[in-house]
Amino acid sequence: MGSDGRPRFSDQKGHVFSGYFIARALGHDISETDRALLVTRIMSEEYKGLWGYSPPAPYVSRAHVKFLVDADDTSFAIRTCRQLGLHNASDRLLVFQCNRLSRWLGKFGLTKLLPKSVARGGFRTFASQTRASLVVDATPANNLQLHSEVNLNVFLALQGTALQNAIDDRLISESQHEDGYWHSYFYPSRYYATWLALELIRDQPAFKALRARAHHFLLSSQSNDGTWGDLGDPYETALACCALAACDETSAPITDAVSFFLKSQLDDGSWATDRKIWEFHATEDDVWQAFDSNRVITTSLVLCALRHVIKTMPAEPNKLLVDEE
Repeated sequence: MGSDGRPRFSDQKGHVFSGYFIARALGHDISETDRALLVTRIMSEEYKGLWGYSPPAPYVSRAHVKFLVDADDTSFAIRTCRQLGLHNASDRLLVFQCNRLSRWLGKFGLTKLLPKSVARGGFRTFASQTRASLVVDATPANNLQLHSEVNLNVFLALQGTALQNAIDDRLISESQHEDGYWHSYFYPSRYYATWLALELIRDQPAFKALRARAHHFLLSSQSNDGTWGDLGDPYETALACCALAACDETSAPITDAVSFFLKSQLDDGSWATDRKIWEFHATEDDVWQAFDSNRVITTSLVLCALRHVIKTMPAEPNKLLVDEE
């Protein structure tokens, strides 16, 4: 929805990035039918090996064609395919790469020759050739710059591949706020980018201090009722739980959150939020805001959090269920 409350171009069209949350939540329990539907939807929206926030449309204007595809949705599509057991190469992400040397080596599959000491420059969100740097403040002028949470998503898509040396370690460090969370440009929640970052740097000794700072932020920002976010919210609470899971947290904080999830589940089995999931400053006077109106993302994140609890503390969920009954 735009600033005037009216629908914008991508309203109710479905978004390919949702597939990652669905596939992640269902895990091995996904049926072959649902798996095929997800793969078909993802492949139908591919545009020259890339993806964007809406299905490609022939009526996209010349001024907006640079927004047709982006590094964020492309990374989510790649990661979803891997979650579903399919191989999808990450080399097309190099069109968003700022560092020319890294981009050139990547075209020939030679990124392993790029020394870790070389500044890689990160990845633009959109395929623009403008000079770019890391930004925090959301403005139309900054849309074509580097954005923390998008780079974290790209790095997760590159991790474990032949392009892993294109991951910019310094950008990971520089995009963490002094309070411990990671900055996010398009996704308002402080817990969103923090979750991505902690999944990316888990088990990496070089980032031990960053993880400790983030862990302290997560524990200190939890409310007395076991939730995170203003007035308690399933979406932000689930994001925080997933971030703690990446820290291998198995103690009371997550257990308290499970109690909240059991109380806040709707009759149809879903969880809902009225929080903004995403926003885009289209112009100075028009900010597009997206909401989880179909409850898919929030429900998927809660399921991911609950799976962690069941995996690490099998006795606790049963006890909580009995207490709630």
